[in-house]
Amino acid sequence: MARSGGNPEFGTKYVAPQTGPELLSKKPFNIRLPQSDYDALMAIPSKKRASLVREAISKALKELESQS
Repeated sequence: MARSGGNPEFGTKYVAPQTGPELLSKKPFNIRLPQSDYDALMAIPSKKRASLVREAISKALKELESQS
């Protein structure tokens, strides 16, 4: 369930932690990056960036599932 918080400057909202594919498809979430990483990420064209972010999140979720 979403609640207030996050960074409106970047259009992010706080979302209670969840796992599974619904996190990737429906829920906005807030990830904090160092400025240099953020700048590097923003230099990538938006469609490619979205694909890379989805791939990284999917990989991280699979690693978490395999650890439990």
